[in-house]
Amino acid sequence: NNFIDNVIPLLTSDEVKTYLVVKRLCFGTGNYTAYIKPADIMNRTNLSGIRALNALMELIKHDIVLELDDMTADGQLYGIGPVPNLEGLRSRIGLE
Repeated sequence: NNFIDNVIPLLTSDEVKTYLVVKRLCFGTGNYTAYIKPADIMNRTNLSGIRALNALMELIKHDIVLELDDMTADGQLYGIGPVPNLEGLRSRIGLE
């Protein structure tokens, strides 16, 4: 509820799509992390490479998605951040 009420309103639609895909892939493994390739995000969100990458970078920048290891042949290991940086999100849209 907190995420939907307080974080989603501060995200772009590209970021929401990207977050939902990363979360689904992470939680779907039962490990709460997943190796994800950029093409996986692009295919599941229907975003272009640059839009998917920009959305992912913003989610990482604001601690919503975590990069957990170096890139491998299976993709980058991601997890979901437990505490999003709300101050940073608010400030980027001029609320702080």
